[in-house]
Amino acid sequence: MARTVAYQYYTDAYHGTVVAEDEWDHAALLASAHLDRLKATATVTPYGGDEEYAESMAICAMAEVIDTWNATTTGSGGVASEHIGSVTVSYANPEQVMPKGLGPALMASVRPWLHVKVATMPYA
Repeated sequence: MARTVAYQYYTDAYHGTVVAEDEWDHAALLASAHLDRLKATATVTPYGGDEEYAESMAICAMAEVIDTWNATTTGSGGVASEHIGSVTVSYANPEQVMPKGLGPALMASVRPWLHVKVATMPYA
């Protein structure tokens, strides 16, 4: 079952500032679904033994990755370049923000809190 993390937890416990409050529910829902998928397909162990804390922090981290990815795919990502004379601004694309893609970025974001061991197939 999907874990719910409140925006106040994100700002107070995780000290997050990346995801706006009006974007939080969507990003946290997707992050929670990703955590559920990880738990269904891999062995997921929290560091330190506190599963609720570790999973909540991982959801916060993944929500930031998801929000950043969404911002870059809709054209409102970070500024890639800017010219002051004649005012030219270009925004980063997803490949510039996350060169290896969303999946690896999500996996990297949970590493401080969760050990994820993916089962290897005995044959390819």
